[in-house]
Amino acid sequence: MRTRDEWENWYRQPNPWHYDGTLEDEIRTSALLGRLRHAHFDHALDVGCGEGRLTNALTAVASDVTGFDISATAIERAQARYPQIRFEQGDLLDVVRRPDVLATPFDLVVASEVLYYLPSDEERKEAIAGLSQLGTPRACSISR
Repeated sequence: MRTRDEWENWYRQPNPWHYDGTLEDEIRTSALLGRLRHAHFDHALDVGCGEGRLTNALTAVASDVTGFDISATAIERAQARYPQIRFEQGDLLDVVRRPDVLATPFDLVVASEVLYYLPSDEERKEAIAGLSQLGTPRACSISR
């Protein structure tokens, strides 16, 4: 899956990854939050947020959380599930260039299970470079 249309097709079914509520998802989320258990962030960004489950979990360690995903369908579901969180549609390579995103003082940036969907090493390098420009000088970045 590389294009927005392919992602929209994928998200025609709710929970297309079949992770919500699984032990694997619980362990992965618990491990991430465990590593951050002594931290608190003012503004967190989750790029490639899908239907928002991890984005919602980040509210345990961040006062303000924003999620972006390429799929408008995924964003609609995320916003319906977690109305207290700001979700927006956007392609990763566009999001890292947006002036409003660049101007936000994110002190936690998460790109979980998203970078390998970019079709080329050049785009992955561009995404990593863009992600590294987001946030405060002491921002914490997580990519897995």
